[in-house]
Amino acid sequence: MFKTRLLSGIVLVLVALLTICSGGTVLYMTVLCLSLIGAGELFRVMKVRQDKWNLLEITGYAGVVIFYMSLLLHDPMYQMLALILDLVLLMAVYVFTYPKYNANQVMPAFFAIVYVGVMLSYVYQTRMLDGGKFHVWLIFLCSWGCDTCAYCVGVLFGKHKMAPVLSPKKSVEGAVGGVVGAILLGIIYAAATKGGMVEYAIICGVGRADLHGRRSCGIRNQTKSGHQGLRKADSGPRRYSRPLRQRDLYRTDHLFPVGASDSLKKLPLQHKREADGRNWNMKKIAILGSTGSIGTQTLDVVRANGDLEVVGISAGSNITLLEQQIREFHPKFAAVGDEAKAAELRDRVKDLPVKIGSGMDGMIELATMPESEILVTAIVGMIGIRPTVAAMKAGKDIALANKETLVTAGHIIMPLAEECGVQILPVDSEHSAIFQCLHGENRKEIEKLLITASGGPFRGKTRAELENVTVEQALRHPNWSMGHKITIDSATLVNKGLEVMEAKWLFGVDLDHIQVVVQPKSIIHSMVEFKDGAVMAQLGTPDMKLPIQYALYYPERRFLAGDRLDFAALTQITFEKPDMDTFLGLPMAMQASRRGGSMPTVFNAANERAIALFLAKKIRFLEIYDVIAGAMEAHKTIADPTLEQILAAEQETYEWIANRYKMGE
Repeated sequence: MFKTRLLSGIVLVLVALLTICSGGTVLYMTVLCLSLIGAGELFRVMKVRQDKWNLLEITGYAGVVIFYMSLLLHDPMYQMLALILDLVLLMAVYVFTYPKYNANQVMPAFFAIVYVGVMLSYVYQTRMLDGGKFHVWLIFLCSWGCDTCAYCVGVLFGKHKMAPVLSPKKSVEGAVGGVVGAILLGIIYAAATKGGMVEYAIICGVGRADLHGRRSCGIRNQTKSGHQGLRKADSGPRRYSRPLRQRDLYRTDHLFPVGASDSLKKLPLQHKREADGRNWNMKKIAILGSTGSIGTQTLDVVRANGDLEVVGISAGSNITLLEQQIREFHPKFAAVGDEAKAAELRDRVKDLPVKIGSGMDGMIELATMPESEILVTAIVGMIGIRPTVAAMKAGKDIALANKETLVTAGHIIMPLAEECGVQILPVDSEHSAIFQCLHGENRKEIEKLLITASGGPFRGKTRAELENVTVEQALRHPNWSMGHKITIDSATLVNKGLEVMEAKWLFGVDLDHIQVVVQPKSIIHSMVEFKDGAVMAQLGTPDMKLPIQYALYYPERRFLAGDRLDFAALTQITFEKPDMDTFLGLPMAMQASRRGGSMPTVFNAANERAIALFLAKKIRFLEIYDVIAGAMEAHKTIADPTLEQILAAEQETYEWIANRYKMGE
């Protein structure tokens, strides 16, 4: 790290020397180009840009150029006029294209012009002053040199974290070292250039303190772990720090102005926004699979909170429930997998201002809605991969409940998350539990991930006892209320195998450091063992709303109504080894994961079709394993498949099973 910083610093100093010593047009054009590049990065981070260039972003670039043109007139009045013109142009785009863009895009666009364009312009403006050839270097002393001082002092002496959540690697000692180092560098530079020591020391010291404050308290920190989706500091799934909303999370009185009526304060929280009539700071979400188990529970979380707005929802074919959800939550867009059902839904809701899409195009449009901030992927199956990829490219955070996304395409998804600067937040109870246990911890200190399993409805039974189990028996999960597919997965332990495969990518831990243990009561949702032997566990009642809400509000915690664990009444918590001789889903999943490449796709696709056959009562319970094993044996693994190859492997598996078991497509 230090070597990299040193080398990059040397290169940047050489470039700066060349351009600053040249001054004039060379420096002017260099700073202009850097301003355009920097503005583009902010446009992406602040979601002015979605998946492609747009008019608002182009106007922002034009605003930077207009400001720099005003510099050539050598009068601050023209610079102010240029900024006013920039704001007018941005507002014109907003007004004349409404509702294509929203205020949360317009203001960041203007901010980028000021924060990047105007600020960087002072390098050029300072250089062009009398004595500017020397004074301009004070800017770089306040950033490069002082950052180096802060880094070295922090590494050598840093013990007290300054902002552990927002910027976990910054220490109080490093901050003090940076400011003191800046002052000393200012004095040294003043002595070398015969300038005013006191003035230079104040300029560097104050400038450093301001830079440190801004970098620690609001600007996105992109420290990466160098491993699949984990930061070194917190060891959670890929995340990038954001400014925290500093407000009381559990009271509601603070949400109302002084003198608000008691009747208003007593309203259910989901109705307070409408009754208050104010512009609330709403978090906008879209849900893929809103009619399924996770989707409906996500909407329960929305009902219980006043600052979540559902802007988009989707269903496969259950348009009756989808219509009810549209009328309750008033989304701007809804997608239906079945195109005929989509046409029927359009007719049903023609009285409402909602757009209805269909098929894969509809799901992708939902996933990339400019209005949404986070996409909840509650859809089942590999059909969720393309919308998830599209959402990430559009800058959306992902609340991940779709296992198949990482199981089959983890090698694509995790690097893409890093490239796009988006968060992947787990919704599965087991992965959410691990995520919570790892918050603030060092990834390097992990010894083992312990994923818990209930054992399903057939825990303790032999293969002979499972020969003739019925569909109805397999769907009776002892603890959780889930959809049919995942409930059968739990009965076969395939679900636990998929979770192991997912955890491998989500937390960057190899299979040898992941262990499955059976905890029948589903009280402990998962655990993390560290190198010193300490084990952290996340406990709670079996309620999926907890991990859903945690993902939607991370890193905040909100009050969640419901049952609480009564430890006085909890007599014991027991653990067992999973029976991998009887329930082959787990060892087969681990085999597929070790072979890697396209094999996890085949495992997942074969399991999907095997479950469909079982639910249709065309095969017996234990034959699910035979279907999976046969498909895996018939497949020739592709080492590093593209998304197209993954989807092709899925289709080939479907066709192989259809031909063997006489299934119609």
